[in-house]
Amino acid sequence: MKRVGMAIIGIGNWGLNYVRIFSTFPEAEIKFLVDLDGKNLKRAKAFAPDALFLKDYRPLLSERDWEAGIVATPAPTHFPIVFDLLSAGKDVLVEKPLALNQKEAKLLLRLAGRKRKKLMVGHILLYHPAIRYLRKLLTKKRLGKVNFIYARRINQNSSGNGENSLYGLIPHDISAITYLLRTYPERVWASDDKESDTIFYSFAFAGGVKMFGEAGIKREVSASPTKIREITIFAEKGIAVFDDTKREAKVKIYKNSRERPFRPKIKLEEPLKLECQHFLECIQKNREPLTNGRSGLSVLKILEGIKTSLSRGGKPVKMA
Repeated sequence: MKRVGMAIIGIGNWGLNYVRIFSTFPEAEIKFLVDLDGKNLKRAKAFAPDALFLKDYRPLLSERDWEAGIVATPAPTHFPIVFDLLSAGKDVLVEKPLALNQKEAKLLLRLAGRKRKKLMVGHILLYHPAIRYLRKLLTKKRLGKVNFIYARRINQNSSGNGENSLYGLIPHDISAITYLLRTYPERVWASDDKESDTIFYSFAFAGGVKMFGEAGIKREVSASPTKIREITIFAEKGIAVFDDTKREAKVKIYKNSRERPFRPKIKLEEPLKLECQHFLECIQKNREPLTNGRSGLSVLKILEGIKTSLSRGGKPVKMA
């Protein structure tokens, strides 16, 4: 099968992970690496020494010897870069969020459809073996009816790279929870603490399921960096806890307070590697991505609901 020629645009800390992973796939060929920072290009050279290094992706758009673009740049740049890549007839994997508003996202979806190109969004938790285990658990009703979900995601970021809670953190839990429940919220509302860049948000789903989330970024430098990545599911027959900071035993199931939790054996693989494999398979076998443009649009719609609620002082927003 023909190798997929690639350009990876944005090779900072996260983009470098894409370079590292795609460089291990024999079916992928990294032809171009694009970044404004020469230091990032030097780091990436260890994984893709034969790639051509550039500071601007636009001269590549007319080149025909590559098929797919990976976009791992800051969120405000996603729309123009993805638009250019799709217009040039390239398949695209873009980091979340797909764009900054629904209007931009819908335009990208229409363009991808017209060009018959893959548009995939990097909602990485949907490729996480532990999240997939929990989805099967809920689908088989092993915990009974879900009543409430609590998500907490705290990062420490003193690098000043512009990441914020709304677009940098919350999309992870929106994508994961809607995937687990197989549905989207009917109402959302939110409040925030601007000093700590923390957002508190709630969802109401059909059938009475409620969800509460907290997402924040600590800017201060700490000797013991804080990182929290938890989703807790409260159901009628037990509680399931997903803690992505654990090296092992990322899922614990509590049936009652008197017994020790059950720790299911889950074959853990790097979620980003599974995501990248899926992208290649979708291109080579002409399949629709799990986290396609439509799913990216759905997450963005909820983000806009949160943003609207914040602007209205925490009033609930109905999701049409």
